[in-house]
Amino acid sequence: MAIGEIAGSLAALGSAGSSLIQRKVLRHDRTSHLSYAVLYNFGGALVLLPFLYYYPPIPTNPAGWLYAGIATTLWAIIGVLGFFNTKKVEAPKLIVLKRFKVVAIAAMSVFFLGEVLSPQKIGALLLIIASALLLTYDGKKLKLDRQSLLVLFTAFLTAGVVIADKAALAYFPLTAYAFIVFLVPGLLVFGYAKTSFNAHLTNLSGLKRWVAADVLVDAATYLLILFALQNLSATSVVLLQELSLPLVAVGGIVLLREKRDLKKVAMAVALALAGSVLLVI
Repeated sequence: MAIGEIAGSLAALGSAGSSLIQRKVLRHDRTSHLSYAVLYNFGGALVLLPFLYYYPPIPTNPAGWLYAGIATTLWAIIGVLGFFNTKKVEAPKLIVLKRFKVVAIAAMSVFFLGEVLSPQKIGALLLIIASALLLTYDGKKLKLDRQSLLVLFTAFLTAGVVIADKAALAYFPLTAYAFIVFLVPGLLVFGYAKTSFNAHLTNLSGLKRWVAADVLVDAATYLLILFALQNLSATSVVLLQELSLPLVAVGGIVLLREKRDLKKVAMAVALALAGSVLLVI
């Protein structure tokens, strides 16, 4: 296994742990997804700040800053929507719907990069689409509610930001870029929330240790993802993230006790996992 694939696989494990921590915190009625986004992004920037001494973010080509601007704006939007989705949707269902990211990046690869999909990949993508549709079936008809549509839209944005990240990495040192991607979205969300920093801290009182744990896990995970992007195609990195699917699904059921529509969710996870295996092999 190449070093990029190892990094991508480790990132999938970190992503699974981070997803479960985020759901544990955000499912409480009193917690604000905006407060979580602010503390998460500022915390990640703080963790990565020491690296700026060795790797200052000073690309001379303006294209680097353009790509970074696009990526950080998308990450700010994804942060607000993603944490809102995590608050509202149980972990096993959410991780299946987020697999739409794979479909989105495959479509982008076809339309923008001229990639040709093999019959095996097409079949795998159909399985992933079927898994998402199954979750919207109410026993009589497909019913794609607003929350599910929001998750799918967020997954589409996440696919786009992966491509923007890969483009920006051609101009930035890895750790310096990661710092920017945590700091700038944090500032944007903080301005959007129009709430004092102390109010954000108060909102997550008693849960800040979980936020801190998530920041440490996700900062390391994002560095691994960026390293994988430097060594692999964006599509390959997204596919490796599929390894998190069974971990989050099982963790949500066993650790978080989220068992609503368990039979339907289990079938959807099986379909999505089958699609992920077909994509990776």
